[in-house]
Amino acid sequence: DAETSGDSGARSLSLGTSLYDLGNEMQALLSTLASQNRPVVFVGALDELQAVFHGGQGGKTDPLVPIVRHVPPATTETLARFAVRTAGMQVGGLPAGSETRLLQRVLDEMELLPPPEQRRVLPLVARRGVNAWASGGALATGDAFAARVSGLSETLAGLSPRPRVGRPPTIQEHFTRRLTDPVLYGFFQESLLGQDQALKEVCCRLGSEVLTRPPHQPLRYCAEGTPATGKSESTVLLADWLGIPYINIDAASMPSSHTAAAQLLGSGRGIVGSHQSGRLEQAAKHHAGAVIEVSDLDHAVPEVRAAMADLFLQILETGEAQSATGSMFSCANLIFVFTMNLPGGQDEKVHRGIGFQQQRGNREIRQRVVSELKIMLSGAFLSRIGSPILFEPLVGEALVAIVARAIQAALQAAARRLNLSILEVVVPPEAARQVLVSLEGSVTSFGARTILEHGRALAAQAILDRQRQGGDFTGKTVEVSATSTGELTLQLR
Repeated sequence: DAETSGDSGARSLSLGTSLYDLGNEMQALLSTLASQNRPVVFVGALDELQAVFHGGQGGKTDPLVPIVRHVPPATTETLARFAVRTAGMQVGGLPAGSETRLLQRVLDEMELLPPPEQRRVLPLVARRGVNAWASGGALATGDAFAARVSGLSETLAGLSPRPRVGRPPTIQEHFTRRLTDPVLYGFFQESLLGQDQALKEVCCRLGSEVLTRPPHQPLRYCAEGTPATGKSESTVLLADWLGIPYINIDAASMPSSHTAAAQLLGSGRGIVGSHQSGRLEQAAKHHAGAVIEVSDLDHAVPEVRAAMADLFLQILETGEAQSATGSMFSCANLIFVFTMNLPGGQDEKVHRGIGFQQQRGNREIRQRVVSELKIMLSGAFLSRIGSPILFEPLVGEALVAIVARAIQAALQAAARRLNLSILEVVVPPEAARQVLVSLEGSVTSFGARTILEHGRALAAQAILDRQRQGGDFTGKTVEVSATSTGELTLQLR
């Protein structure tokens, strides 16, 4: 955009474009200005000017177009006068005569120091002199104050504690109200079957977290269990309940610790994509918070698992993370859910008893899970996320209900896409049970995900077969039955 300022012909230019196109755009602008013989002055810090004129990724700076130069360095006397005048503003201003005398005293005090040290201690020496003048005291000289200050390598300003950033009151109030609502447990139960105990623990843990967790730390819990038992689905439901984004960080998909750092914290300066924040920073700055599922740490390569455990160890304790560009950002608005299972099929083994004992007790199972997680991650990390919430393997009538729901939902979706106006779908428990019996291997080891896929495939084939046989679906109820081999047949009534 260009704005004409009066009749002087001066214009202010504002460029809005990608950082990677900025160099080419600036070259085109400079060519236009040169062709019109119009001078231009660029104002900004040196690193900002370099970012504009360095020519983009791999480009080279043209030393003549434009001519970029530093502002001529000011003399020590000029800087000292500015420091004295600035300090004087804090006490209501200085008379001209007093300012001149104070300036000379400051210069005399620093006379024996080298020029770089004079510039470093100048604000302190000027402030001390002005404060002495304002209090009516004598202007002390000869006490080597400047020399003593110059000998200091650290100041208290660099060591002072920084206030922690907590959750804004609006987010804290929303989280508290929703996560302590007794309706939350029923909300989980409507979608997740066979995990009543785990869901109760999730609700209790969330309530405890939101009521007692320090406001600068993100909320968190860990869900452990065999694959496809509802761990991830409960996380999605939690985000829906709170009305905030759900984000999945799949540790198993990251081939190296460098990839993990770049995805989560962004890329360092000079690397393609460095102008974009990492996924973690983007989520942390969402105005209403976010639910982040960190999944499959158990399947990640060792270096990624170690790097991510160290990263979240810091975030969960301090509530802050450091981006690749060095800036710190708060993670207080986030809810972290770590979902994992034990590697090498250990989930089934920890539930299996020895000898005549066919099933271990819950306490023994939890102890063994905690021991395995300590080996896989670390005791320090486990202490940050708390005792894992165990999602038990799906068995019995829960599996039957899951299969029935999967078949019913698949038939309804297929009917809509085939433009069939059916009234309802009825899946008797006997049909769902027969489908389970027909599955090969241990249903427990499959988990719900494989069962759902199998049910959907059977439902799709059944509705296609029934459509080819003819018959009007309009306004009809579709009743499902299963053969001894587990195949589905549909009856219209």
